Amino acid sequence: NILVTGNDQSLADLTVVESTAKLLKITDLQKDQKVGVQPGDRIEVDPGSRSILNFHDALQVELFHNAKVLLQTLNQESGGSTEVALNLSQGHMLVSLSESAVARVTVETADSIIKTLEDGTEFAICKAPDKLTCVAVKKGAAEVFGQGRKQIVSAGEASYILKDQPPSAAICMPPETFSSWEESYRASADA
Repeated sequence: NILVTGNDQSLADLTVVESTAKLLKITDLQKDQKVGVQPGDRIEVDPGSRSILNFHDALQVELFHNAKVLLQTLNQESGGSTEVALNLSQGHMLVSLSESAVARVTVETADSIIKTLEDGTEFAICKAPDKLTCVAVKKGAAEVFGQGRKQIVSAGEASYILKDQPPSAAICMPPETFSSWEESYRASADA
């Protein structure tokens, strides 16, 4: 299931890759279906499911197993830059910015705010409700804010934010570990 508002002038679309998802508005979607999404739309990805939120040539967000996401804002300037703000209340996402487009992404959780700093940035966020948020950067760099403190996390690094705590110092995360986790997570909810 996916429930979304359909709009032919959408600047983003959602495709269910595995199983089902919900875009909490109008239409149920099954595997391989695509629907336009707008600011204010909520997306819930079912257990064992994977969906792709595509912002055309600017960026892509993969949503995994039990992800609950709100598309807060989506702005596309006439010069081609794109700004997206998402709220992740639980679950897992992979964000990939295009190398050739000017795009910025902000992801808010209950514990933190994560902002991209460079074009081409790729990072993962895992949010456990009422516990912690983890951020791992594969390429580029991101700022992680929490409890009035900021941490820069660059390629090959990760950070975590415990409830009511500032972000941890950046820790080493080998690219092979990230890639292995990424592929296994696409294949199984148990990864």
